[in-house]
Amino acid sequence: MTATSVQDTHLPDRIPFLRHIISMVLLFVLVLGIVGVNPFRQTLAPMDLMLAYPGWDNAGIDTPLVNIERSDALDHRLPNWREFRRELREGHIPLWNPLHQLGAAGIQAPIYEGLSIPFLVYALTPNEAMGYTLAILSNYLLAAFGTYFLLFFMFRNHVAAVFGAMVFAFCGFNIAWAHWPHVTTGALIPWVLATQLRYWQTGRLSWALGFSFSVALMALGGFPFVALLGALSSVTLAVILLGIELWSPGINQLAIRRAMGLGCAGIAGALLALPGLLQVKGILGSTDLSSRTGGTWFTPYDIIYMFGFDFVNHFRVERIFSAGAPAALLALLALCLIFKFPNRFAFFGLIVAIFMLATVFGGAPAELVEAIPGFGFNAWSRGSILFGVSAAILSSYSISIILPSMESVSPSRINSPYKLHAVLFLCALQAINLGYWFRQYNARPDIDTFFPDTPSISYVLSKIFPGQSVIADDSFHVSGFVSNYRLPELFAHGFRTDAQRKIIADILPSYQTTYTASVIQCSDINFSSRFITYAAIRFLLIKDICVDWGYETAGTGQRATLPLNSGALKGDLSIDKSMNATNVQVLLATYDRDFAPSAVTLDLYRDALLVAHAELPPEAIRNNQFATFRFNQDVPLAAGTYRYVISMIKPDSEKPLSAWAFET
Repeated sequence: MTATSVQDTHLPDRIPFLRHIISMVLLFVLVLGIVGVNPFRQTLAPMDLMLAYPGWDNAGIDTPLVNIERSDALDHRLPNWREFRRELREGHIPLWNPLHQLGAAGIQAPIYEGLSIPFLVYALTPNEAMGYTLAILSNYLLAAFGTYFLLFFMFRNHVAAVFGAMVFAFCGFNIAWAHWPHVTTGALIPWVLATQLRYWQTGRLSWALGFSFSVALMALGGFPFVALLGALSSVTLAVILLGIELWSPGINQLAIRRAMGLGCAGIAGALLALPGLLQVKGILGSTDLSSRTGGTWFTPYDIIYMFGFDFVNHFRVERIFSAGAPAALLALLALCLIFKFPNRFAFFGLIVAIFMLATVFGGAPAELVEAIPGFGFNAWSRGSILFGVSAAILSSYSISIILPSMESVSPSRINSPYKLHAVLFLCALQAINLGYWFRQYNARPDIDTFFPDTPSISYVLSKIFPGQSVIADDSFHVSGFVSNYRLPELFAHGFRTDAQRKIIADILPSYQTTYTASVIQCSDINFSSRFITYAAIRFLLIKDICVDWGYETAGTGQRATLPLNSGALKGDLSIDKSMNATNVQVLLATYDRDFAPSAVTLDLYRDALLVAHAELPPEAIRNNQFATFRFNQDVPLAAGTYRYVISMIKPDSEKPLSAWAFET
């Protein structure tokens, strides 16, 4: 390896800006060509999977099924995104999502990707189907542009940077996980590395700020394990850069200062993301992770599939990692060239590849890999995104050796024009190769297929009341699909708490599920379960009559109370463990008026002692929406039974106001 000083002189400040513009435009065109979608007529949403199920037969739309592994996008990402988008476009900040599991954290929770660039694109686009297409495209453009800058800063070669950008943006991992937060998170890895490297080369504060911002966005990307892999890559690059400087004679104080600057910038980025990371910690803390263990789908033998051979037999999301045959050939060539032309960045790519072989392909002892934070309860095969990182770096390095940069070599001095033709041929072959694989995994149905209306779903929407939910059987595939229509499903994605498990055990004594999803068979439903009433299940969406007799559940379920004009609403509140209360939410009905006819108070008593009081003005109470009574300070509540009293300040108003409640 050559020990190049931290004071890098071969920076692109002298490079004509026009060449960067041409490269970026070319890369933009390549991304659009590889994806191959017309956003005005097609959508990248996985409607092919949804419409393959009989629950949507009466929509009268048919489209070929391309991929059976897109259910998470339809029962998790899109229901949340649609709710957040609707709220934002109505002028509200969706800090609470009443649809997800009948209530969950809103846009501020990173696992829902509401804090991501793709969601911003989706929310700002007037046409929703087109917005989702542009959101997916934005991830690939982010990945491509970030990789381009990273590789140019490394090798100062436009052609090599464009080629490597294609390699990472459309590596097998990113193609296969197109509709998951894996790609939203992974697309930021090149930006973290590029801003880190650029600050190391120049010492400019703007790049340190870019590094902090990139770290924060990656941490908030929605998939912590991929963010961890990005952080490990960043630390590895820092160690290599600093190690080379310290290896040279004497202590380079400039290198030490810049290393400290990067450390501070990285910490600042982590602190920016800290509120979101605490949200993730809380969600994971309430999730049963016992079924999630480390391990990998791959064996060391499977590395031969980096060329894409036996593609059909390994057509599964968890198994795809190849970044294209041309990239694989150039990466192998780099393993030979690195000994003749040592380069610290090629060495970094090699280190990443070795780490990937040790973890993703099971080359290291399992006990050793599980000792790495995060690898104990995540599938190691998802670390194959590092194959995209290493393949992009190593293939770009090979091209930079084969075809020297025109910035350092005059075009008239290139005495082997066939090299240029060969590299351009490899670029074209790589784009065709990646475009073919992208179409094998990701459907491009007509834009009209984006959540079409059906008579049955429209009927349910017209009859359901606030706070009620539905259960859909496997004719609608995974629970959560109909949540896209603002129909809360009791057993949607993320069914995780002990209380929820008690409910499902009574309503569905046996059911098919993973640790995040449920698939309900109509024949498994216990129609006489009392929890059907307690959980306010208004409709059961099933494809056939699957029982020979009928049941009528006891109780009235949720209903409006007598108007508060007739007197205060009183009841008991049982608390099973001590807590600090900050607010109480109550679902109120103003009977289609804009707001309540009077201010409303909520008082909480322990025996005869008033322990909390809150008051809401009329304009803070909207029809069929939760009203939040906030206390002036945190109220410590010991375990026990409390009495609440909700009353109108002006009960003599002629306009009624009621609360939604359960008779039981």
